Amino acid sequence: MKRMLWAGKKIALAVVILVVVGYGGMEFVRSRLGEKAPEPEIVRPIRTEILAPEGKAFQGIYQGTVQASQKVDLSFRVSGPLVEFPMNKGQAVKNGDLLARIDPRDFKTKLDSAESQLRQLQAKLAEMKSGARAEDLAAAQASVSAAQAQYAEAESNYKRFKSLYDQGAVSQVQYEQYKTAYDVARSSLRSAQESLKKARSGARKEELQQQEAAIQAQESAVEAARSALSDTELRAPFDGVVADTFVDNHQFVQAKQTILSLQNLKNIEMVVHVPDGDVVRIREKQIGEVMLSATLDAMPGRVFPVTFKEFSTQADPSTQTYQATVTMPYPENVTILPGMAVTLRASGVLEGQDSKLKSLFSVPVDAVFADQSGNSYIWLYEDGTVRKVQVKTGPYMDDRLSVTGDLETGDVVVTAGVHFLREGQKVRLMTAE
Repeated sequence: MKRMLWAGKKIALAVVILVVVGYGGMEFVRSRLGEKAPEPEIVRPIRTEILAPEGKAFQGIYQGTVQASQKVDLSFRVSGPLVEFPMNKGQAVKNGDLLARIDPRDFKTKLDSAESQLRQLQAKLAEMKSGARAEDLAAAQASVSAAQAQYAEAESNYKRFKSLYDQGAVSQVQYEQYKTAYDVARSSLRSAQESLKKARSGARKEELQQQEAAIQAQESAVEAARSALSDTELRAPFDGVVADTFVDNHQFVQAKQTILSLQNLKNIEMVVHVPDGDVVRIREKQIGEVMLSATLDAMPGRVFPVTFKEFSTQADPSTQTYQATVTMPYPENVTILPGMAVTLRASGVLEGQDSKLKSLFSVPVDAVFADQSGNSYIWLYEDGTVRKVQVKTGPYMDDRLSVTGDLETGDVVVTAGVHFLREGQKVRLMTAE
């Protein structure tokens, strides 16, 4: 009987467990069985600084924003109605992609007309160089023969009437008529002979030069028409992102009117605000090599190495800080856009420092912790996780310790919360200092 009662209790317990599971009471089951639910992994926030040799000049932390390395406002060189405008804000484009197009029909007509006029001028020049055709040459020869006959008759009459006029047999009026006819016939003969000569030898050098000059002028007109037709297309001058658009498709746009803004994101620039004291130290080379790294509020846990580009020459009138620009290549598989908040960390080494000290590193006291055996350690930040490194400690000064170990200049050391970390734990950088 006792066995039957015990079996019944087991069956009843199993039914209860199934019911509880069916209603999502897995935690109840685990508690009855003595199991604990797995805790979600905690991504702890940490503060960091860049390792620099003992005696470093400064540890600078500056706030700023991301900006594109290049930004241009694009416009057409000609006016007309838009027939294509496929661009939207934030759209990525490649170098040479079509951004917008103006109706090209009027420009194509002008180009065709200019090319036709050029062909006519070129044909005339070829004719002038090669001489007249056979039928034109025969016509010129016939004109000379006719002019010669008229001249011979006019000359004969002129001589006869001149003799009669000298004898007083004819009046002066009659004499003048035949003299005029003789002069006209002689001029006609010379003109016909010149035309025949030109037909045989081609145009004169001066005429050829004039025609060639006309062709050059028309070639310039053709090139201008071809360029205007090409200017009906607006294409991307580099890989980038459309930052803004200012017109709509089918709108009539004027030459030099801004159509869109394009940002070049091949390289990323970050502009931060630096106090004048740090600017002086860097410009006057009071600090040697400056190590720079950047973090973005939008990507906690990622550290990007950057390089210095330039300082502004004038201080901001409200903050009395100078703008410093740093740059880096656009990283793969990451979206970084202009306007994102950025924190720049900088550290440097004093010039003229004793070479023996360069093997020592300076860290805040709170960055060092010890195990039960008395060994000292620090945490290094690497790609979103932490790694424990054993160190030997040296002199203590101004809340900082000198340490040595498997360390390199530029390593990122955790400076707060070290007692709550474990090997390989996921962490995120705190951007607010």
